[in-house]
Amino acid sequence: MKEIFEKQEKLWNQKIGSEIQYLEAKNNKEGLEQKMKTLKAQLDLYIVRAPFAGTIDEVVPKVGEAAAPQMPVARVVNLNQVYLKSDVSENYISSVKKGTPAKIYFSSIDKSWVTSVNRSGAYINANNRTFKVRFDTENSSGELIPNMLADIHILDYALDSAVVIPSRIIQEDRQRNEYIYVSDKSSGNDAKVKKIVIKTGMSYKGETVVLEGLSGNEMYIDQGARSVQDGDIVEVSTN
Repeated sequence: MKEIFEKQEKLWNQKIGSEIQYLEAKNNKEGLEQKMKTLKAQLDLYIVRAPFAGTIDEVVPKVGEAAAPQMPVARVVNLNQVYLKSDVSENYISSVKKGTPAKIYFSSIDKSWVTSVNRSGAYINANNRTFKVRFDTENSSGELIPNMLADIHILDYALDSAVVIPSRIIQEDRQRNEYIYVSDKSSGNDAKVKKIVIKTGMSYKGETVVLEGLSGNEMYIDQGARSVQDGDIVEVSTN
């Protein structure tokens, strides 16, 4: 059709033939060109393109099965850059934010590293009272794959220096005051039991921060602390 139009166009330029023949050849040519564009556009719709470069991990449809829009065709993965997601209790919404340090450990590959929160959610899930946090990480080695489980330790509280004691020695009196017993050495190996009311802070892994009441130089009573009272005389053993 293109050749017919070009020949008709040459004849028309030479004032040979009618204008109707020329316009008819031109319309036929342009109509076919438009049909070709439409067919190419339709053919392009038969090509499935991934939104990113990666490796095809699984083809979902079986051989001979028809594919359709809204149906998954293949699973494509790119492991160069991965991320981790975790749910955090709403109690930490004020202390866990973007940039908060964290340590991630994968037991399946025995690998850990220090990172920080890249994104912190601004929405509390009403079902479990948690918000989302995300950690982006580089994965050029390809060791991390989708749906792996990790232990995430987020640093939500830090002090340059603090008095820390075992949580098990902290007791509570009838006025709901927290206290511990210490030994106040008097003479020789004898010491007097002294009750000290304290104010506690955060607790972690069986240890509690003492905010008020102790200087850090006291000798607290651990074993048998619930069998003594304020003012009792005890013997200090160095064994």
